[in-house]
Amino acid sequence: MIIGGERQNREWVIRGTSLDEEIVDNWLSTIVYDYVEPDGLSFEVQSIESTEKGLKCIRIGVGKLRGRYFAVRYAGRKSTKKDKLSYYFPMRIGSSSRLLDSFSFIRNIFSNWAMGLSEISKQEIFPKFTLTEEREFDLEYFKIRISELGDIEEKKTRRMLIEDLRNYCLTNLPFNHIDPWTENLRKPVFELLDMLRKEIETDDRDLKNRILDMLHIVTKRTDDKTLKKIEHDFLNILEEMYADSKIRKTSDLIRLLQILHYYEPKYMETMIKDAVENWEINDFSNRFNDIEISKYLSGHVGRIKELRLYTLKKLEIARKTGNLRMQDRFEKLYNRIRSEV
Repeated sequence: MIIGGERQNREWVIRGTSLDEEIVDNWLSTIVYDYVEPDGLSFEVQSIESTEKGLKCIRIGVGKLRGRYFAVRYAGRKSTKKDKLSYYFPMRIGSSSRLLDSFSFIRNIFSNWAMGLSEISKQEIFPKFTLTEEREFDLEYFKIRISELGDIEEKKTRRMLIEDLRNYCLTNLPFNHIDPWTENLRKPVFELLDMLRKEIETDDRDLKNRILDMLHIVTKRTDDKTLKKIEHDFLNILEEMYADSKIRKTSDLIRLLQILHYYEPKYMETMIKDAVENWEINDFSNRFNDIEISKYLSGHVGRIKELRLYTLKKLEIARKTGNLRMQDRFEKLYNRIRSEV
């Protein structure tokens, strides 16, 4: 997909875009996180420039994964992962793309066999059928990639290996609550974390963002012991990155900080207030929803009252002083609170 082109009659015309790669990358990451199951749908965002017009466009490429299917959560125009929503499966049927429910998806995949089985069971099997994700994690392949990364020093080759680890290893890591981690798995993950600890000191923004992405994948799957190591090795670094006004706040950075602070109420309160009062315009517009306000409120009447009162007082001041930017921010915070309560 290309952002920055427009169809006129039967021809495509380059119009360009003011968006940058990071905004598009984080926007897509949020969509994948909120709407796609299982996590791990990989994509690549690149900036391309028209040599004829000198206009910048954004290219989005999605890798082809054979033998894997993805489901999307769908509930009209708004959706969050906490909702109990239906799963639909995008499939190409003939000349059109369709979203199939689980019954139609299974029937399409297994065709006559499924229909025959359904007939035998008087169509009781499909309504009760629950799809489960089958992950294939190759521990030996993972260890080999870790070993290669330890032996290679040249930057471009290391980046290639990091991409390989991210796309073909980490996205298949087992979830600890489903398949508890063993020492055999934890050991190479620790080795990878030690390597990423050194890599994150780079001035390469794209590489930093990739490392944050990898850390976020691990924290969503890992056991407590590994999470403690990530907290010990990376928390101070992440805090410094967050405090550095020269570094743009990415979705992965914000989510990681919340996870590594274990959604501690005081920390969450500080991050919420910092976001509405101090974040840059782009950071607030694109990342404010990455703060999991529901984790902070979560049925606590006292916190709800305090945050509402804080928001209403700040909104009152913004309206009296005519500060439209702060008025807009506190209105958004107020709407977030209402949607979560």
